[in-house]
Amino acid sequence: MAFDAESLVRAALAAWEEARAHEAAGRPYKAISAYRRGLTRFLGYRRSVHSLDTAAIYYAFGAMAREMTQQLDRAGAQRKSLEYGRMALVASHLGDPAGGDPQRIPGVLNATRAAPVHQRVLGGGQGLLLAPAVRVAGGAEARALLAGLLRKYPKVRARKRAGWPVDSGDWERGFRAVEPYIQAVSPSCVGLDDHAEMLQLAAESALLYRALSRFAPEYEADARRAEKDLAGMRSGSRPSGIRPSGVR
Repeated sequence: MAFDAESLVRAALAAWEEARAHEAAGRPYKAISAYRRGLTRFLGYRRSVHSLDTAAIYYAFGAMAREMTQQLDRAGAQRKSLEYGRMALVASHLGDPAGGDPQRIPGVLNATRAAPVHQRVLGGGQGLLLAPAVRVAGGAEARALLAGLLRKYPKVRARKRAGWPVDSGDWERGFRAVEPYIQAVSPSCVGLDDHAEMLQLAAESALLYRALSRFAPEYEADARRAEKDLAGMRSGSRPSGIRPSGVR
């Protein structure tokens, strides 16, 4: 089983690098195919391995899902970009030590150890650290990304269902299929229509980035952008496009 798990991670990493290479070469559909293959391998790895620190797994899974979502959006795949935006939100939220709560950020940044990144997952060496701030920012970015897509595609009705695996108790079983992730709705957005969900996610992103920027000044520009986007959504102004931040 250990060998199989290692093989899944190597395959996921190879697919991730392949996707980025296709994207850089202007081959969007090949990039999307490679991203999908890599995400499937990450799902299989998480289902197979239960004893490791999952911080790097969730971070990598969320980062890869965000990249695929952006690629789908650029390719004009409106419904799919919304679906994988939901997957990115689930994975990025699970990688966030603050759990999406701005009030927890000071304690998290002070108390959470900057653990070494699992080198098989992110390809780094032993000295590379996955800082808590980076993981918090991933959750903020995923919220901004999905909010921006909901704003950009107000007439697209992608499938969604209340709750997501981490809250339904279906986390491990859910990793056997993609559907629970591409249909997921944040607990804070259950029962909301698409417009209200957009505003809620944008507000959460702005609050997270602002709280994070007080301790990590490098996120000040992201906080300002998120606040500007939120103001635009509330005023009903036209979107200027999806502008992802975050760490690649």
